[in-house]
Parts: sequence; structure tokens; C-alpha cells
Amino acid sequence: MKKIAFTLALSALLLGGLTLLTQNSTIQEPQVEDHPGWFDHYLELKGDKNGNIPSGLVSKWMKADKQKRVFHKNGFENLENLKEVGPFNVGGRTRSIVIDHSNPKRLICAGVSGGIWVSEDDGESWNIVDEYAPTLSATSITQSPFDKDLFYYGTGEPLGNSADLGGLGLFRSNDGAKSFEYLEHTDVASLRGIWDVQHSLTLDSTIYVATHSAGVWRSEDAGNTFEQIFNDGSRVHEIAAFKDSTLVVSVHGYGLVRINENDLTTTRLNGGQWPSNGFGRISFDYADSFPSVMYAQLATSANNALQGIYKSSDGGKTWEEKAFSDGDYRFSWYCFKLSVAPQDTNFVITLCTTEPRYTSNGGKSWTSMSHPHADYHEVTWYDNTKFLIGNDGGVHRYNKNFMSISTSLNNGLNITQFYTGSYYPTGNSIIGGTQDNGTRLSFEENQTFSRIFGGDGSFCAVNQQDETIRYVSYQNLQMFRQQDGQSNRNISSFIRGQVGGDQGVWFISPFEVNMLDGDQIYVPTRLQNFRSIDGGNTWTELTTNLPGDSYSIGLSNDENPTAYISGTGSWIYRIDSAATAESGSEVYLWDGQNRPPVGFLGATIGCIEVDPNDAGTIYCGMTNVDSDSRIWRITDANTDTPEWEDIGYDLPKSLPVNWIEVDPQNGEHIIIGTDYGLYSSLDGGYNWAKNEILPNVPIDQIKLRPSDRKLYIYTHGRGIWTANLLEDPVTSVETILTPDQVKVYPNPANNWLHIDSDFTSLELYDYTGNLVRSSTGKKLNTSDLAQGTYFLQIWNNKNSSVTKVVITH
Repeated sequence: MKKIAFTLALSALLLGGLTLLTQNSTIQEPQVEDHPGWFDHYLELKGDKNGNIPSGLVSKWMKADKQKRVFHKNGFENLENLKEVGPFNVGGRTRSIVIDHSNPKRLICAGVSGGIWVSEDDGESWNIVDEYAPTLSATSITQSPFDKDLFYYGTGEPLGNSADLGGLGLFRSNDGAKSFEYLEHTDVASLRGIWDVQHSLTLDSTIYVATHSAGVWRSEDAGNTFEQIFNDGSRVHEIAAFKDSTLVVSVHGYGLVRINENDLTTTRLNGGQWPSNGFGRISFDYADSFPSVMYAQLATSANNALQGIYKSSDGGKTWEEKAFSDGDYRFSWYCFKLSVAPQDTNFVITLCTTEPRYTSNGGKSWTSMSHPHADYHEVTWYDNTKFLIGNDGGVHRYNKNFMSISTSLNNGLNITQFYTGSYYPTGNSIIGGTQDNGTRLSFEENQTFSRIFGGDGSFCAVNQQDETIRYVSYQNLQMFRQQDGQSNRNISSFIRGQVGGDQGVWFISPFEVNMLDGDQIYVPTRLQNFRSIDGGNTWTELTTNLPGDSYSIGLSNDENPTAYISGTGSWIYRIDSAATAESGSEVYLWDGQNRPPVGFLGATIGCIEVDPNDAGTIYCGMTNVDSDSRIWRITDANTDTPEWEDIGYDLPKSLPVNWIEVDPQNGEHIIIGTDYGLYSSLDGGYNWAKNEILPNVPIDQIKLRPSDRKLYIYTHGRGIWTANLLEDPVTSVETILTPDQVKVYPNPANNWLHIDSDFTSLELYDYTGNLVRSSTGKKLNTSDLAQGTYFLQIWNNKNSSVTKVVITH
């Protein structure tokens, strides 16, 4: 039997950065701190027609990508000069840090959508371990105390997630975290949302995994097999291993439970002054040198405030409440951490959203400490004096004797999560809005980014006729116009007043600026759509009859453009001459006879791209998960008889399409940013290929500068990348057969498979890529084949198509 293989190669030419940003801008920081309002926004955008996000989506996309590489022989090169721009000075959400016990200058950290990173020089610089891991959603790392080269990490941030739709289980390294092996057998529902992974301190091949929905799991053979050892129906956030062959786990709303490693007997540790109910998440720690001394902080179950901090001196049998100063402990389901110094039972750190505190007297009083960034997740100690903290701003080092000072260790740690971005009309400068790291600017692609605005950096744009003018925003449509040398001007107050403030806008609120007239701004909201033709000085209500929850606006390539508006529910309205149109002149796109197919309906259209050379052709990217196609083309959209075309059947099922760009020199050349990387088509969407150089990271937005066809790629976890579109893209297959040219039945098949198509030959492959049948006839005997999934590749001269076939007997 033979195997077929698909390879996709792209050229990569890395360019150097230049100089830093400027000078005379007066930056007025918004008075906000990050709060995970994006999480609710994210769930609303990504949910299917029933508002649900099915589990295992990343696993399905990964497998679909592997199958495509094996069974599709078509590939192409369409990008050159692919470059990682940065930022290399910002960092991003860090949920776990390990200090190599064999080398204290060697640090390993986990970015929740940026992967595993290693520093060999105590945080002075960082390098990613595996750019091409099947998922970059890393949540917890542990190192074996018996073998310095043995590491494990878990995946899938269970709550507060802003980037990824589930983990893939666990990874293992046997070479000191220089590389990791994916443990494919852990790709099961129980292990797709991992809070914590810890190695036993007494058993040399045993690890424990705390999960979001399936309790605690154990492997006694270095990750080769797993069994569930505890589950009371609640999520388990933390695990601590002890040298007496026990471990303690924190169970949401239940308390702390000690588990004997030898016989798995359990003891609940809720004695003394521990509350009987009313608490939710728990974070706890003990002093390494005095393991009977433990501290725990509890969040209230009602509003996620700090319920209390408790101390036990007898290994958790009894507890006493300690005094504390009430700080900002909102959203403790998202960021909540307590830590005790290894050899000082009186020194305790308590962390949550903002204003971290510490005590040096066992909880009698609490003092504020250095606060470099909001949203805290991790504390890791070098020794009894120095420690590291991981938060949404990356990694920071502290000394417990100087708690008012911290040092950023983010040089090269490019795990920044970008929501959006924009380019300058010429040159290589870039701006982008980030999760919890403000709006950032790279001057001439310098890898050091400047902060030009604060909060959660939301949508942003550069005036293409006057690059000294920028539009920036932070959460809930707080939108400002910046001009070099002048103060920022808030230009969104009128809109917010019209729609009722925060409730009427999106957490990360979109807006669109006309590329041919930088004074034209279009803003969709949950209740209404607005237009400004004077840079935000004044606003007009653009629409009056839309059903609500507008989210996306696409503009044609005109000074007085055709505008298309959509949002939830797949409805689309068109406004002709949108810059001058009267309020309420919108036209419902399918009022005529040509209604869209059922597969188009019920989606959230997160992006509308208007063909740069045809105002009547638009592309709709569905940003929510669903088994129906996530990208459609509509032709004649500026007439009463639009035509709808599904161009996503060759993409992995349910993969959200977040942004679309069309090559102005070739309308058949389409590039999309998805929740699983960058895909491109050279034949109008019949055939898609995944870019194999970019990491497997969610891409929230891409932008194509038409003047030089430069592509800007804004990832949610690996910073900003740029590339150039090739003048003459190369494809190895002319076209792929379209669905209406391929009819295969019955499917599932029993003993025979019928092929009603024009073809020259066909080949049937099993799931691993082995050829099991070939024929030139239109009937294929499958009676002797094992039950399972197969792939039928149909050839018509040089054109081909691959169809999944299920065989049952």
C-alpha cells in the first residue's frame, strides 16, 4: 500500500526593526483597569445557534488540518517576507511559571494563548519552545523533582478565556523542556480544561491534574495512562503535593481535600472557623519548611469578592480567620492567587484583579505591594527571598524585602494578545489594540512597542490621508481621536449617550474608517449605527430599522462608499452612498426573491469584506462556531437579486472566520484570519490552504494595505506579524472539484459506494493515509473493509476532490 503526503512551503525572510516612536503626543490614560468583560463578549460572539460552544473544537480543527495535509495534494505559496514584528517588550497573560530546580537561572512560563517559553538567563530574554504545537493554550507547568529533564504542561484555560475554544490535554518533555511531545491519548473531554498540573514529591512517575469539570486525574506511569481519583462534581483549581505522600486540592464551593497518595482516602479540611457555605473559588499554599502551616483565601460565590483569609497551624484540621484589608477582588473566578514564603510562615501574598497585598506578620496587617499590571495568576519562589509573579502583563520579579519594587522580565516574551490593528499609509509603522495592554505602536516595525493608549486596547485606525491622526479606543466604546502634539479627544460620548452607555455597546466595540477619507467613521452598536464625516466631532444616526446587535460594517472602495452592516442573526443591510445617505435609507439585502440558503442563517457575522474592485461583491465571515460554512460570498449585493455562495466547505468544520481580505490585484485570492491560524485561497474559496509558518494561534484581525499588498496579521497570543503577497502565487493544482460536481452515495456506506461524477480515477484511503482501493468505475466494493472513516479522493485529470466516507456493516 502507498501513502500520499501533502506539504505546504512558504518563503520566510525576516527583516530587522528600526527606531522608536516619537515625541510630542500627550497621552491621557483612561481611568480603567482590565476586567474580563471580554469573556462574556467572547462567549456571545462564539456561541452556536443555541448559544453553546461545543467541547473539543480545537481537537477537531487539528485533526482536520492533519487530514488535509495527507489527503489533499493541492497547495500553494502566496506570501513572502513573513516577519514576526513583536512586541518584544510587553508580555501577556501568563498562568504558570517554573524555575528549573537544576538551574535557577532557567525559567519556563506558560502563555494562555502563546505557548511555552524558556529563558536561559533569568528572564533577560525568552524563546518559544514549539511555535507549531497543535495548540498554544498552555495553562500549567510542572517539573519532576526526581528527573530534571522531565516536564509536563496542561492546556485549555477554563475561564476568562479570550482566545481559544478548549485545550487538547497534556504535553510531556523528556529533554528539559527543550521540546514537548503531545500526549494524544489525553485529548478527551475530561482533560480539555486544565487548571493545574503537579508532580508527586514521593512517587517518581506520578503526576496529578486538576480539571474544570472532571475532578482530579492521576498518571502513575509518566503520563502514559490516566485515571480519575477524585470528583465531587465541582471544578478543582489547585493541587499541592506534600512530602508525606499526600496532596491537598481546592474544590470550588466545597473546600480543601487531603488525598492519601497510597490508598486514595480523602479528608475534608474545613475545620475551625472555616465558613460552612457561601464561598466559591479557593487558593491556598503552605510553607515548604513548615508544611503544617497553611493559608487559604476564599472568594464569595455570590459576587466573587474576597470572603476571607484563613490560617491553619495543624495541617488544615482547624482554621482561624485573619484580618485583611478589602481590595479589588472582583472576578476572582478569573484571577485569584495566594502564596506563602517557603521558609517564613508569616510572609503571605494575596493576589487577584488589582492592588496586590502582602503580610509579614502572619496576617495581622496587610500592605500594598508593587503593582506592575492587573490580573494576577501565578507566584513562583526562587528561594525564601526572591519570587516571580505571572499576570496579564507577563512575568515580573520581586524581592520580599523590597515589596514596593518589581522588575519586568518581558524582553522577547511575545505572547501579547491583539484584538485589532491598523497600518500607516506608507512605511512600516503599525498600531494595535491588545487585551489588557492598551493600544501599542511600533514605529517602522521596531520590536519595542510604545503604549499610546490604555485599558483594553480595542479597535483602532490611522487616517490614511493624515497619518498624524489616529483613532483609538478602549472597552465599551470609549473612543478617542489622537493627533501628534495634541491632547486626546473623546469622540464617543454622544454615541454612548444615545444607546445607554455600556449596555448599548460591545465590550470590544468595532468601528470602521473609510480608507479613502479618514474623516469618515462608521460605528455599529447594539441599538443603532452611527456615522461621522468630520473625524468624530459630530455624529448622525445612520440607520433606523435594524433589528439590533450590529457588529460588522464593510465599506466599498469609494469616497462615498456602499456600506454593508450586519451582526447577530445573519441579517445584512446595505446603504448606498453611505457618506451622504439620509438616516433610515438602509435596504434589507434579501427583501427580494433571492433569500439566503438555510446554512447562511443564524450566524454572527463578525466581518464583512467588500471586494476592492466590485462594490456588489461581499464576503461574510462568521465568527461563531457552527457546523455550517463560516464564510460566504454574496454577488450582486448592490441589487435586488443577490446571489449567495458557500465558499467554506473546504475549511475545518465550525472554524470561526474572524477577518477577510481580498487581493486588489486578484479577486480569486482570499486570505482569512481564523481561530486556528491563517488560511488562503487562490481560486475564490473552492480550495483553502493553511499557512504552515505562522503558529496555530487565533487571529482576530488581518489588514491588507492595497498600495503595496502588505498583509498585517494581528494574533491573539503571538503578537503582530507581517508579510507581502506574492506577485505570482504558485499553486500545485489548478482547481479543485466543486461540491456540485461530486456526488457520493450512500454515505454512510455498507457494501457498495456509488460515485456519480465525471472523473478519470478515484482512490480510497483509510484514516491513516493508506490506500485501500483504487478504481476507474463508478461503483466501489466496500464489503470487506473495516467499519470506520475513510477518504475518497476523486480525480478528473489534474483536478481533484476529497470526500469523507463512513463505512458501516
